[in-house]
Formats: sequence, C-alpha cells, structure tokens
Amino acid sequence: MAADDSIVQGTFWGEDGPRQYCLVCKTLKPPDAFGLQKRRTGSIRRRSECKSCATIRAGKWKKSNPGNVKKHQRIGTLREHGLTPATYRAMLCAQGGVCAICGKAETAKRNGKTAWLSVDHDHGTGRVRQLLCSACNTAIGMFRDDPELLERAAAYLRRHRLPPEGSPL
Repeated sequence: MAADDSIVQGTFWGEDGPRQYCLVCKTLKPPDAFGLQKRRTGSIRRRSECKSCATIRAGKWKKSNPGNVKKHQRIGTLREHGLTPATYRAMLCAQGGVCAICGKAETAKRNGKTAWLSVDHDHGTGRVRQLLCSACNTAIGMFRDDPELLERAAAYLRRHRLPPEGSPL
C-alpha cells in the first residue's frame, strides 16, 4: 500500500498533508477542521464529524429542542468547573440557597427568569470556591479577586460614610 493511501488513526496522508474523513459530509478535510473531544479516560481525540457538520447538526437540534437548550448550556457551564448538577445542588443546599458573600438570594433575571447563583472560582488555579449572586461575583471580579484591594475599598467607604440623619456633624 502506498504511503499516500495509508490510514493512521483515521487520518489519510496525501500529497498536501494529513487529511481526515468526515463521516457526515463524506469528504476529506485537514485535521484542524475537526474539533477535539476529551474522552472519559482523559485522552483527547479528534471528532468524527467536521466542525461545519457539527455546527449544522447543533443548529438543527436547537431548533427542534428549544426547551432543552438552556438546560444543556447550564450543564456545560457546570462541567467547565468540574461540577455536576448534583454537586451544584449540594453546594446550593449547604449555602441555604443564598450568596456566600451577601447572604441574599439571586435577584438578577435572565430571559425573564431568576438566574442561578454563579460558580465562583479561582482564576489562577480553577478551584471552585462557593456560589455567589451576580452582583457579588461581578464585584469581586472588578476588584480582580484581590483581597487587599477589597480591604482598601472597604476602608475608603468607612472613611466616607455619611453620619445618620439628624445627628450633628
């Protein structure tokens, strides 16, 4: 068998370099036209359908499953932080359903519904900390997760606190 006809892990080697066969559109494309997939074993491989076909398939699924789109997006977001819906619910119950900083329930709305509490995490390590309301999550993000900067901001607010109404200055 000639070198340009050989198949190595689903990749064809031709005159113009490696090519992979898309099982959907049945064409040979460069390997970077295929997305990567992380397997349960931790290994990574290229998907069997090209990115173009995957985009078309996802668009069709979204149109035919409008009620499930948000649910799957939420599960994907949790997965990015190494959480499952069950671990998120456990964290939410452990916090009494409220923000770990202000102790209040989420009030922000997304698409007319109350948003979920945000999964706060250390941006350096990726380690999940706790669940925060949108306001607190945005606030600590604006302070770049820097405790010293937050302490200086708190001291500033204390220095400039107005006296209660009716009290002499």
